[in-house]
Amino acid sequence: MQETFMLPKEIDHTGNIELLNCSLLAIFSSAKCPASLILNTYDYAKEIRDGEMGVISGFHSPAEREVLEVLLKGKSACTGGIGRQGY
Repeated sequence: MQETFMLPKEIDHTGNIELLNCSLLAIFSSAKCPASLILNTYDYAKEIRDGEMGVISGFHSPAEREVLEVLLKGKSACTGGIGRQGY
């Protein structure tokens, strides 16, 4: 059986909601991730931190937090979201 979801009429937010209209790269990772992948992700974050593309993530896992630390040193737009399942 397929579930259907109703989109909210309003979104609670803090900051510039217009960032959601920009090109965004989604970063997500398991909490348990091999160190080699975290290092690759860290290196990629350094490459894109001053670019035009923004990044969207929950920034919860270790790899996501590493990316956030790198991005905050650059000019790239970052958006964070707290995912909540509606019941």
